[in-house]
Amino acid sequence: LDQIPFPARHLGNNKLYKRPDTDQLQTTLVTNRGCPFSCTYCLANQVSGLKNRYRSVENVLAEIRECVEEHGIRNFLFRSDIFTQNKKWVIRLCQGIVEQGLDIEWASNSRVDTVNPEALEWMRKAGCWLIAFGVEQGDDASLEAINKKATADQARKALRMTREAGIQRSMYLLFGLPE
Repeated sequence: LDQIPFPARHLGNNKLYKRPDTDQLQTTLVTNRGCPFSCTYCLANQVSGLKNRYRSVENVLAEIRECVEEHGIRNFLFRSDIFTQNKKWVIRLCQGIVEQGLDIEWASNSRVDTVNPEALEWMRKAGCWLIAFGVEQGDDASLEAINKKATADQARKALRMTREAGIQRSMYLLFGLPE
């Protein structure tokens, strides 16, 4: 993924893209692609593949620096199918953000079964203010029916850990499933 050039943000009007809660400039930054899960409602593994492929930490940091230095953008949505799957990668990225003094704020998506207190603490230190979790359903029978491979208890635990780390949470929920 490191061979793909950064988006040509200089060709667009970045002022049109704002964080809804603060009205500050924001951009989306793709950090990784792919998902090894096969949830029945999701196309991520068909679009991006079954293997979660990460950009190098150095490459992501370089794009963040470009956004900050050349475009004045300090708010990001780190777009990925599963941002938190690789704990070591997440921590290295967060340490790089802190060490380079990038002073950014960002949000990401996550599965409920891929977060842990250590990564969450580093994420908060590095400017993460929100994690959107794919909770989908509130009971295990429904989660099993959609092949989620996660439980309602894991969702409660992830949401609690995230709150305790000082990061806001949101949830993706599905309504009207055939089951």
